[in-house]
Amino acid sequence: MNILSLYQRQGLSARRASSHKGGEHHGPCPGCGGEDRFHLWPQQGESGTFWCRVCGKGGDAIQFLREFENMGYREACAALGKELSAHSAPSSAAPRLRPPQWQPEAATIPGEDWQAKAAALVEWAHGHLLANAGQLAWLAARGIDAETVKSARLGWNPGEYGKDLWRPRAAWGLPEEIREDTGKPRRLWLPRGLIIPRLEGEAVHRLRIRRPEGEPRYYVVPGSSAAPLYLGHDRPAAVVVESELDALALFAAAGDLVGAYAIGNSSTKPDAVSAARLRRLDLLFVSTDFDEPDAKGERAGTKAARWWLEQFPQACRWPVPAGKDPGDAFKAGVNLREWIAAGLPAGLARLAERRPETSAPAPALGKVVEGKSGSGRRYLLFERPEDLAEVQAGYPGCAVFALAEADILWRMTPAEAEAAIIAREAGGGFDDNEPF
Repeated sequence: MNILSLYQRQGLSARRASSHKGGEHHGPCPGCGGEDRFHLWPQQGESGTFWCRVCGKGGDAIQFLREFENMGYREACAALGKELSAHSAPSSAAPRLRPPQWQPEAATIPGEDWQAKAAALVEWAHGHLLANAGQLAWLAARGIDAETVKSARLGWNPGEYGKDLWRPRAAWGLPEEIREDTGKPRRLWLPRGLIIPRLEGEAVHRLRIRRPEGEPRYYVVPGSSAAPLYLGHDRPAAVVVESELDALALFAAAGDLVGAYAIGNSSTKPDAVSAARLRRLDLLFVSTDFDEPDAKGERAGTKAARWWLEQFPQACRWPVPAGKDPGDAFKAGVNLREWIAAGLPAGLARLAERRPETSAPAPALGKVVEGKSGSGRRYLLFERPEDLAEVQAGYPGCAVFALAEADILWRMTPAEAEAAIIAREAGGGFDDNEPF
């Protein structure tokens, strides 16, 4: 009895997704539901292996029985016809080890051949997208205008004669793979669809393709870097979303206020470089998808958000007000900039409550955050520039800053910020180039 048989006796069916390594099957997870999140490899190991990319459960056939049929170790071995020696069962007296803390991993950088081919594909596809009025209209309906299309170098792969592209893997600097059914080298699949590159300067480090139909809907070209797309990582705040298209729409609407970090799917974790940048932020809005609940009533995006809130103390949950993601919200008429701007004062209030040197938000003028410098000097952040006179009248002798100036303050050292507060108390201004 292999793991596929065990899976089927749960009343579930899995489709064959690949013939690689003896075959791979996808289906709903017996634990957390879904559609294609559960992966099975019937030919791996003695009786096959499994892994769920959402809840993270995985292992061999014995572990499958323990996880999903509530069997003990000995009972699972007996069910699979495995002989159990006196020393093979895990000791119940053995201490349980605490799982290791999460540590980000470094993302690999594609080779020169891959980058050259990817850059050529992006340039070719970008020209096709700019000439495709239908696709441009589809992107505009999701909040991605022509200017964003150009800056992000989005593209459209029309294929050849309406069919997907296939190229030699070696030409892209990828190792050769042999097809089991034909014994011939496997070719690199470049399906028709919207090409979403991740750029590092002028270099292309990843290609994701959104196919117009079929599964998988999103396909990452082999050889791509695993590092997620992070737009505006110099901003003091950022929004975590799942889709790169959502990140582009958010950055187009509010890129002067926040950065946009696209994880690709709810289970993706940051790479080492991204994690270091995210930890330096003052605010991190977690806007993972508000998707449909599974059989247990749990939403994958909400579950993913809990991980972010545990790992990043400056994070707060900020779901879209309509639909499941920013693209849906935009189509429903939500002003993405106003949605982000509405969260900033609330997030700043949380920040003020968390920092010992700051006080609670000042209530007098609504969306105002009051704080103190290291020496005890008071300062205020207010939302609308037109409220300046009213705020100054209500807080005489206090350094008053517009919310738009907050990013400059947050980049300063404590001594520089102290000097800026003193200058503002005296009626002076400041900018990025002023030597405090």
